[in-house]
Amino acid sequence: MMDSGQVVEEVTRYRDKPGARVLDLRKEGVPFVAVLSRRECRNTVAGPRLHVHPGGIEIVYCVRGILSFQTPEKEYAFLPRNIFVSRPDEPHCMVTNPKGLFVYRILVELPPQGKALAGLTLDESEWLLDRLRTLPRLYAVQDRSIRSAFERCFSVYDAPSRVPGCRSFTLRQAVYDLLLACIAAAEVDLAEPEHPDVSEWVRKMEEDPLADYSLAEMSRSSGVSPNVFSAMFKITAGLPPQSYLKVCRIRMAEIWLTQGKMSIAAIADRLKFCSAQYFATVFKDITGMTPLAWRKRKK
Repeated sequence: MMDSGQVVEEVTRYRDKPGARVLDLRKEGVPFVAVLSRRECRNTVAGPRLHVHPGGIEIVYCVRGILSFQTPEKEYAFLPRNIFVSRPDEPHCMVTNPKGLFVYRILVELPPQGKALAGLTLDESEWLLDRLRTLPRLYAVQDRSIRSAFERCFSVYDAPSRVPGCRSFTLRQAVYDLLLACIAAAEVDLAEPEHPDVSEWVRKMEEDPLADYSLAEMSRSSGVSPNVFSAMFKITAGLPPQSYLKVCRIRMAEIWLTQGKMSIAAIADRLKFCSAQYFATVFKDITGMTPLAWRKRKK
C-alpha cells in the first residue's frame, strides 16, 4: 500500500517508447480519448509515481503479467484477464512494469456538464458515462472480448480510408464498442456468483499465506474433484491455487522487505520456500524485481 503522504503527480503523460504504442485520438474524431495504448515490457522498468488523471477515467486490461495497482488506501492484485478502473481524480499507480507485462489502456476524458460525447445524444452520453463511473475498481473478464475490442481500435486507426470522414466515424464506433464491452464484462462478472467454498479459500490464502493449503483438502471440503476445484479457483482468483498462494506469500514478503527487520534468507524460510534462491526467482517473476532491489527501492 502506498504512503498517502507521498507526492502525487497531477497527471502522467504516456508516450511511445520501446515496446509501447500510445495513440492520442483527440485529433482523430474522438476528442474524449487522450490515451489509447498497448504495452509489452521486454525488461523490468519502474512505473509512474502515485498520480491522478484530472477528470479522466482510466481503464487498464492485463493480457499477461502478475503485478499490482496501488492506491493510498489499498493494493489490488492485477492478474491476466483483469480490468483495473481508476476513478476521476483518484490517486493510483502501477509501481513496477515487470518483464513480460502486456497491458492495454484507454483514458476517457469526461466532458463538461451538459456536453455530450462526440457522436452521441446528451441522453446517450449521460447513460454511457454513468456506467463508466460506476464500473467496479477491479474485475475479471472471462473471454477475449476486451482484447479483441482494443485490437479493433488499433486496426481501424491504422487502416487507410478513401472516404472523407469515414475513418473518424469508424474509429469512434470502435471506441464505443470497446467501452460497451468493458461495461458488459463487468455485468457478467458481477452476475456470476463465485462458489462460496472457493471464495472462502481465496480469502484464507490472502489473510494467512503462511498456512499450508492442500488441493486434496480444499477440493474435499468443497465437495468437488481436485480438477474441478482448481478450475473454479482459477475463475475466482485468476490463477490456480498454488500459483495464487505464491502471489499471496510474495505480497507478504514485500511488506517484510519494506520493514527491513528480517534477512532475505529468513523471509524465504518463513514463507516456506525451499531456498533463498528459489524465493528470489519467484519474487522476481511476480514483481519484476529481486528482493534486494525491492528493499533498496523502498528505502
